[in-house]
Amino acid sequence: MASSSAVPDPRAVAAIGMVTPPDWWDLPLDPATRTDKIAELVSRWAAKSPELAHRAREVTDLLFQLSEDATSGGAVFSSQMGILSATGSLAANILVTAQPLRSTADLLTEVRQQVDPAAVINLQAPEVTTVDLTHAGRAVRRYARQVVELAAAGGPVEGVVVQYFIPVPRSESVALVTCTAPGGGDSRSAVELLDAVVGSFRFFNHDDEPIEA
Repeated sequence: MASSSAVPDPRAVAAIGMVTPPDWWDLPLDPATRTDKIAELVSRWAAKSPELAHRAREVTDLLFQLSEDATSGGAVFSSQMGILSATGSLAANILVTAQPLRSTADLLTEVRQQVDPAAVINLQAPEVTTVDLTHAGRAVRRYARQVVELAAAGGPVEGVVVQYFIPVPRSESVALVTCTAPGGGDSRSAVELLDAVVGSFRFFNHDDEPIEA
């Protein structure tokens, strides 16, 4: 689905947009409308999966927890795959936040020097490279296999964390797209899926027009 959310730097851009697969769930983040929108989301899910309707309360509580965690972390957009499954497990998660740049000269070097505070254990040295996004231009991608703390999973899990640092036009900040996909192994297929989703990322101006790189 096509999604758009406000960004916390209105001087530069008004919103961001990204196209997520149709079986993903965009998480309501606004505290003022969170209750009603999560109720609608769970109601649609229960109608499609009546055999799992008895788990509606459990799923509602989980979505609330995810939404509150995302909001407290400064997220302006969040989407999940597999969160409303028979097991209730979290297959993949995307969060978009804003992050100031310490240096505009060399984003690649800056990202290489960063330490991911969410990591409990790094299973391998992170891979930091540049990628070209169709609409948002050149960005830096950080790929790591880690043991991370995921509230939705009930504790530490092994998984893939892919972060995309996308410079915000006319700004000294980046849109940080953090993608988490629990699972062992090399997980390159998960990275390919995330590359495709984040490849649709774009910025919009105050007239709701896309800003091309």
